Amino acid sequence: MARILVIDDEADVRRLLRKLIEADGHQVLEAQNAAEAQGALAWRPDGVLVDVSMPGETGIEFLQKLRAHPTLGQTPAMFVTAHVDRALPLQQQGLAGPHVIHKPFRHEEIRDAVRTLLRCRRRRVEARVRLVRETVHAAVDDDSPAVVRNLSPGGLFVETKSRRSLGQNVALFITYLETQLACRARVTHAGREGLGLAFIDPGTTFLTTINATIEDLLTEGSQSDDRRRATRTLVSAAVIIADTEGRKDARLRDLSLTGAFIVTSNAPAMGAQVFVYLPGYTFSEGTRRRSEVRGCPAEVVRHEGDGFGCMFRQPSAEFRMAIEDLTSSDGEEMLVGI
Repeated sequence: MARILVIDDEADVRRLLRKLIEADGHQVLEAQNAAEAQGALAWRPDGVLVDVSMPGETGIEFLQKLRAHPTLGQTPAMFVTAHVDRALPLQQQGLAGPHVIHKPFRHEEIRDAVRTLLRCRRRRVEARVRLVRETVHAAVDDDSPAVVRNLSPGGLFVETKSRRSLGQNVALFITYLETQLACRARVTHAGREGLGLAFIDPGTTFLTTINATIEDLLTEGSQSDDRRRATRTLVSAAVIIADTEGRKDARLRDLSLTGAFIVTSNAPAMGAQVFVYLPGYTFSEGTRRRSEVRGCPAEVVRHEGDGFGCMFRQPSAEFRMAIEDLTSSDGEEMLVGI
C-alpha cells in the first residue's frame, strides 16, 4: 500500500479519485488547496496527483515549491486537469510526468497513473541525516541529555555511555534549540558508541516536528547519511502473518531483503516474534495457476498507524528468491494459498 496525495479544489473530484485509488488498496491524503497540501507532506506521500488551476496558489506553484523541498523534492507527481494546454509545457520540462491526465478521466487512467508514480518511486530510502553540529540532544529515561549523531523519521542514534538491552522500551526526550519532544522508543542497537532507538507509536505532531527538524538540519549543512541506507521497494501484494493469535491476512507496503512494512489493523507488539509468508513461485498445474509460499521468522521493530515494520531473521535462500520475485514485478499482486 502506498500513500497518494490528491490536491483538487473540487470535492467531487477528490471523492472520485479517493474511491478509485482506495479500490486498489492504497491510502489517500486529500487537500483542497496548496496550503492543505503543505500540511499533508508531513505524512511523506509516495506520489501526488494535482490539479493545475486552484484558488490561491496553483498546482504548478505547489510543485515548484515541492521540487525545492530538501527531503521530498523527488516525490513523483502527475497533473490531473482540464487545462492540459497549461500543464503540458511544465510536464515536458520535468516538473511532473510522464504524462498529463485529462478531466474527465477513466478508472484505468488513474490506476495506470498511480502505478507509474510508484514505479518512479520504487527505490526509496528513509531520510536519515548525519548531524555536523551538536545541536540535537536526547535523554533516555532519567539519564542526562547526550548528543544525537543521526536522526530520521523512524528513530535516532545518541552518543551515551548508558547501557540498555536490545528490545528494551525507554522514555526518550529530544531537545533541538527551543523545541522539546517526548516519545516512547525501543532500543534497536547497543554499542560502545551509544544507543540506536526506534520511535514507538509517534503521533502526527511528533512526526511533523521531526521532519521539520530534519529540514532545518539539512539547510544548516547536515548531510544525508549513506552509511546505513537501506533500499526498499514499494510493493502492493498479499501476505500472511502468523503470531500467537494465529494466521492473519495482510498486505505489504514495502519490502527489502532485510525486512518489510506490513499493513494491518491488528499489529503485534513491539519486539514480538512473527512468521511472515510471502508469495513464492507461480507455476501451472494443468489449467490452474498456483503460487507456493515462502516463510521466514521476523521481529516487529516499528509501529505506525496502519501497520508495522519487521526485520527478517535468517531468511532462507528460497525466501530471498521470493523477495526478489516480488520486488522485480512492479508490485503486481499474487494470490497466496496456505
